[in-house]
Amino acid sequence: KTETIRDVSDRVATKTEALRAAAGFTGSAMVETTFATILPEDLTGLPKGEGDYVRYLKPDLLRRLEAIPGPFRTLFIDECNAVGPQMQVPMMQLVLERRMGPHPLPAGTRIVMAGNRISDRA
Repeated sequence: KTETIRDVSDRVATKTEALRAAAGFTGSAMVETTFATILPEDLTGLPKGEGDYVRYLKPDLLRRLEAIPGPFRTLFIDECNAVGPQMQVPMMQLVLERRMGPHPLPAGTRIVMAGNRISDRA
């Protein structure tokens, strides 16, 4: 019998484990991060002055996505509901415009965001 995502999901305990299993089924690698541990610059890139203009360096998170071979990759960001106001604009830019600062996400990037409810006490 061929195993399905549902079969695997019965054996996992966390969102991250379930997502790793799903990424494995789709043949894509996954980059994981937690919004609670990153700064806005981690999504937009650090500004670097060049003459009379500013260029934004590629964020490490984007470099990690670009390093994944193949047509598909998954970006999993946890604790999205715990972000402060300073992270909301970079987060919306990532999701709605599919870019980090001025840098577009690689083609074939899936974005998965998750968080815990207060009632989960996680």
